[in-house]
Order: sequence, then structure tokens, then C-alpha cells
Amino acid sequence: MNWFGNLFFPGRCSGCGELLSFKGFVKQDEDQTPLCASCRTKWEDEKQERCGFCNSPISSCLCLTDEMRRAGCLGFCKLSYYRHGTREPVPNRLIFQIKDHRNREAVRFLAGELAPRIRAMLEQQGIPDSETVLTYLPRGLFARFESGTDQAKALCRALSEELQIPAMQLIRRSPFHNKQQKRLSFPERKKNAQKAFSVRMDRRAEDKYVILVDDLVTTGSGMAVCAKRLGKAGARAVLCAAIASDDANREPVAEQPHFTAAQGTRFFG
Repeated sequence: MNWFGNLFFPGRCSGCGELLSFKGFVKQDEDQTPLCASCRTKWEDEKQERCGFCNSPISSCLCLTDEMRRAGCLGFCKLSYYRHGTREPVPNRLIFQIKDHRNREAVRFLAGELAPRIRAMLEQQGIPDSETVLTYLPRGLFARFESGTDQAKALCRALSEELQIPAMQLIRRSPFHNKQQKRLSFPERKKNAQKAFSVRMDRRAEDKYVILVDDLVTTGSGMAVCAKRLGKAGARAVLCAAIASDDANREPVAEQPHFTAAQGTRFFG
């Protein structure tokens, strides 16, 4: 029983590592945040930082990176910014927990936070669930071996449970191109993504709106490459979702056009 585990093996806050207080005799499926009260407040504050493009809270905007915009993606929902060069902010620590520590409670928490934003994005675009599928950008082979997990896959599955939208593995990652995007320059990211990702479309996903999931978006090169290839393989359009967008994306570089699903029956081809 979950209360037994909570009583004798109390969890630690995914933000600061402090022991969490006993949460009582609760059911497994009830909402249990992996954050202490202090870190939860910091998390909520991070979600309210303003987007430099639309001036909305980052957790409410759909602004795309330049690469994703050029690829024709419909929108990009996220929860916070990721801070360069530090693990101190709570969003950074949560991503670290699911990426390197296989923290399932953090995955469920983040999926529960992101699912309403995806739902709002679909409603804003007028896209029904019946025409939507979820997929993800798979992690590199060596990184999976080192950490024992693929955080984007875990997040995608948790989102599928939250949203009741099917999740499919539509994207493959070449075992021969395992360079980590975060270690590459912008031009190198684009070249690496071109070589690393390929698409094998499922018939059930043809002519569907595809929600492409990842934990963190920096330049959006990987998302952009996969969006284009999903379109060529038969997707109707691609929408993007991640826990965080790199803080380098806070300020506008160019004017971003607004895309809506009503602008056409297909966005690719």
C-alpha cells in the first residue's frame, strides 16, 4: 500500500532533496507532488515568468523557436524556462531528476502539470482528441544505458494516461549518431538532428495531428527535423510540448506568424 511506503520510506523533495513530510493514508492515484512547500512555491513562480514574444506567462504561451516555426509547427507549450549553466532552479532540478535519476514521481507530476496545457492548446486550435496522437524524441543509446531511462518516452506515456490520447513510437534514433545535442553548436545541432532522427509512420497516425514530446527544447532543431519528416510521412500537422524551453529563447529575434488549424486541412506536402 502507498501509505505504508510513505510512512516508513518517506520521499525526498525533487527540488531541494529535503525529506517530505508524511502525506497520510492516501491512494496511489491521488495527486502527490514530489516537491516540498518551498520548492512548490518556487516552481509556481517560475511558471509565471513572462514570454518575451507574447508577454504571457511562459506556462500559457505557445510561441515557437525559429527552427520550429520554419518547420511549420502549430504551437509549442511548455511550463517554464531552463536556466543555462546551473542546476539550482526547481525546473532544472526536476529535469535532472527524470533525466538522470529515473524519478517516476517527478515524471507523473510533470505530466500532470503539462497535460492541461496540451489540452488548452488543442482546444485553442480546434483539434479533437480523436484526430491526435502523441510521440516523442527518443534519447540516444549511450545516454539511455548510462541513466537507465528515456525521460521523453516516460513523459510521453504519462501524458497519454493523463490525456487519454494514444502514444506511439513514430521516431527512431540512429545508434550510430549519439552525439548529445546540448554539447553541440547551433549549426552542429541541425546537422546532428538530420542524421540522428528518422520516422517510421504508423498507419494509425496518418493524417493525424501529432504532439511531439520532449523534456527540454534548446534551439528546437530536433523538433523541427522530426516535424518535417512526420509531415512527409503523412502527419496532418505537428504540435510540440516540453517541460521547459531554454532561457535563450526568452527574447524575440524575428516576428512570429500565428498558425491555427483552421488555416488549412494540411500543413505539410
